[in-house]
Amino acid sequence: MTSDEIPENDRETRLSDELDALLKRLGSESTTVVAGIFSNWDQLVGDAVAQHVSPIKLEAGRLLVEVDEPAWATQMRFLESEIISKLSASSGNTINGIDVRVKRPPRTS
Repeated sequence: MTSDEIPENDRETRLSDELDALLKRLGSESTTVVAGIFSNWDQLVGDAVAQHVSPIKLEAGRLLVEVDEPAWATQMRFLESEIISKLSASSGNTINGIDVRVKRPPRTS
């Protein structure tokens, strides 16, 4: 059976299953969990936080976020438990922690 003979719904399911298997081997969460957190980030953390903090990667229950200013790295320490609770409840997965990195300013020549 060629890919043209497989109904599109089945192809999407197969692709999703393959992606989930790959993500699992890489130590990441499923596409459903990642997409749920990343696509709903603004609603989960609120507009004020979302303007300064972006999710980068979810791996082995730890979320890596990038902040636009060092002060937001400190703010994330205060908000971490609240955000973890919201993310875990929303995704149905346990988020164990948040790692923060500060976005580097663009290099000027």
